[in-house]
Amino acid sequence: RFRLFPFAFSLKHCRQLNLRMNQLKYDSDLIHFNQLNHLTQLDVSHNHRLIEFDLRALSALERFNCSYNNMTRLILNGHSLRHLNASHN
Repeated sequence: RFRLFPFAFSLKHCRQLNLRMNQLKYDSDLIHFNQLNHLTQLDVSHNHRLIEFDLRALSALERFNCSYNNMTRLILNGHSLRHLNASHN
């Protein structure tokens, strides 16, 4: 299982992050996504265990794919968002 917290500091300037098919679930590790201020593209599709996501702090996010999960709640900062795929939730 991928653990974001140990890598959060080294990913600080990351612009694209692909975490599809990693059995992610929303817990204290995923809260650290909000520290990735430069992130423009994020893919967390096909994780099936993701229920909610709060990415309000990611004001630069342009593309977000959270398809094929069990999402019931999604909070985004839509300022820069151009593409959202939340199908099959």
